[in-house]
This record gives sequence, structure tokens and C-alpha cells, in this order.
Amino acid sequence: MSNNTNINTLSSKVNEIVEVKEGKWTEVVKRQVDKNLESVSENIEVVQNSLCETRAIADEKRDKENRRNNVILYNATESTGVRAEDRSKNDAAFSLQLFNKLQVRLGVSEVDLVRVSG
Repeated sequence: MSNNTNINTLSSKVNEIVEVKEGKWTEVVKRQVDKNLESVSENIEVVQNSLCETRAIADEKRDKENRRNNVILYNATESTGVRAEDRSKNDAAFSLQLFNKLQVRLGVSEVDLVRVSG
């Protein structure tokens, strides 16, 4: 064998070793990246679940706050107003008269009636 043949063979073997090592290195890096992506994905899922739970709790508290002073009157006489606005005014007047007749301790005025619906 000549020196050129030996050098070519040696160079070829070095290239094969480098390719194998690079291939293994690429595989190691790929596995590590996949592992890290799984971890990040799990963390994102945990955060999303926590956000959903927090939103649900906040929505429930907001709903309770909106309903905390609600009063529902049953068997009240239906308003005969033609328009919804007239019926609402009649219902508010009826409610004020009822509360005044019952002598509600702190008194109820028109400003206390935030929304009246029939």
C-alpha cells in the first residue's frame, strides 16, 4: 500500500468516526430537547388549569356580589304598561310602595332600585 492509500483510508475512517459521533451527538441533543419540551408542555398545562380554576372562582364571586342585594317579589300584580320602560317604572313604583308599607327599617328610595325587571 502506498502512503496516499493509507492516508485516504485513514481519512475515510476518521470521517466515519466523526459522522457516527455527530449522529450520536445529534440524537442526544434531540432526546434532551424532546425531554425539555415535554416538561415545558406539562408546565404550561398546569398553568392553564390554574388559570381556569382562578377564572371560575372569580366569576362565582362576581356573580354572588351581583346578587347579594337581590329581592324577588312573588305574586305581584302584573304591570299593564305597553312598553317595557313603562312596565319597569310601574314595577319600581309598586316595589317602593310595598317597602314603605312594610316600613323597611332604613327606608328604600328610587336610587336604591338599580334594576327592575318583570
